[in-house]
Amino acid sequence: MTSLNLRFGTRELSVVVDSRRAAKILRRSLEAHTVTDVDAPLAFMLTAPTGFQRNHQLIDRAGITLSNGRGLNTGLHALASHLAAAVEPSAGVVRVGARALVGDQDAVLCVAPLLHLPAPDRDALAALGYRLVDRLAVDLDIETGNLIAPPIPWSALRQMGNRDDGFEPIRVSAVLVAGTPATPPSRAEMTAELASRLTFGSAHDGLAAVATVMRSAKLLATSLDGVIDALAAVAADHFE
Repeated sequence: MTSLNLRFGTRELSVVVDSRRAAKILRRSLEAHTVTDVDAPLAFMLTAPTGFQRNHQLIDRAGITLSNGRGLNTGLHALASHLAAAVEPSAGVVRVGARALVGDQDAVLCVAPLLHLPAPDRDALAALGYRLVDRLAVDLDIETGNLIAPPIPWSALRQMGNRDDGFEPIRVSAVLVAGTPATPPSRAEMTAELASRLTFGSAHDGLAAVATVMRSAKLLATSLDGVIDALAAVAADHFE
């Protein structure tokens, strides 16, 4: 196992990998962020394919599987996308802890623990026209509330995947939260909840961006294993 201590601005974290090739690529790509004078808290662990097991596994410090797919390159790409959420966003943007599903027309925000447990079924999401962004936080434009995903900033790691998770600003059409479907939280409660998950930006700007999202987004409560059904209801709205 190889541990890399990284610093992004004031945030420090460590990544553990069990592959020499992965460690070499990460050291080269993240050299500007590598530090040796700290013992940073564990953030992610990447396990490489071995023997007859051709899938990688990327888990976070809580032991939650974030990515499990074919090949080490795919795992490195997923890890890089998650690390990109530690890089300070551009001006006019705030960052909030949530997961994003992105389609051709819109985006859907899912508040933890949704899309953590159980692990998301990416094929089922794709069948509804959505893909899961490999980041545990989302960037929101302060003025419009649109979802933004800057590209992975390290070119070698960005090229490891078939696509980049960066995309142009897109409207947030729905927010999914864990709860009883018949009694979802109020918009005021959900605005406060999302604003409390701010990771970058001022409290004022975070509240403004989230409030803009919540003014027009559909709010749905769902069980942990009901995300696909809730998303199907969101997708059905596109055809009404």
